[in-house]
Amino acid sequence: MTEQITPLQTQKVLDICSGIGGFTLGHLISGGFETVAFCEINQYCQQVLNLRFPHIPIIPDIHDITVESLARVGVTEVDGIIAGLPCPPFSLAGKREASKDE
Repeated sequence: MTEQITPLQTQKVLDICSGIGGFTLGHLISGGFETVAFCEINQYCQQVLNLRFPHIPIIPDIHDITVESLARVGVTEVDGIIAGLPCPPFSLAGKREASKDE
């Protein structure tokens, strides 16, 4: 009763608020997704991303993401967006101001 699992077509994703690439690393392990670009403003995180994923371009500022800016780094197709939205307003590491946080 064991059926073979047929993999779905790989989905191309834009990883925003990428941090150090945890979602992309998980996708490499699980399969089915290909990160085509990162968007991360933190310079330390950018350095880690460059070390871990040197072939994936990084757009530093989310305000700069456009069809044109993606095309400039070689991205012509995106099936979805994943995001590690900043959590300090909610985590114990932050001030815990939740929706009141700037």
